[in-house]
Amino acid sequence: MKSVAIIVGSMRAGRIGPRIAHWLYSIAEGQTNFEVEIVDLAAWPLPMDDEPGLPKDGVYLKEHTKAWSQKIASYGGYIFVTPQYNWGYPASLKNALDHLFTEWNGKPGRNAP
Repeated sequence: MKSVAIIVGSMRAGRIGPRIAHWLYSIAEGQTNFEVEIVDLAAWPLPMDDEPGLPKDGVYLKEHTKAWSQKIASYGGYIFVTPQYNWGYPASLKNALDHLFTEWNGKPGRNAP
């Protein structure tokens, strides 16, 4: 069965992303053709750029990056629930995306404003 991650992209206090993610989940869980899981970046403390190599090489030395890689690679697609900060997306989401490379390749992603 295909699986989709609803990724909550903000970690700020007072954020509403988790509520939106749960609303999306309640809609998607009624679908029979895919499984859905909420992945909240607040539960994934990823330091800024702490791997010695390039993400495109897929050689991870840090345990948090290995766990993040395994988690993200397990999905067939992604829905990003993210606010707009200063005309861009949050640093927490950019960091989470940049920690990996091949795990995202060839998979659909959509932004849920």
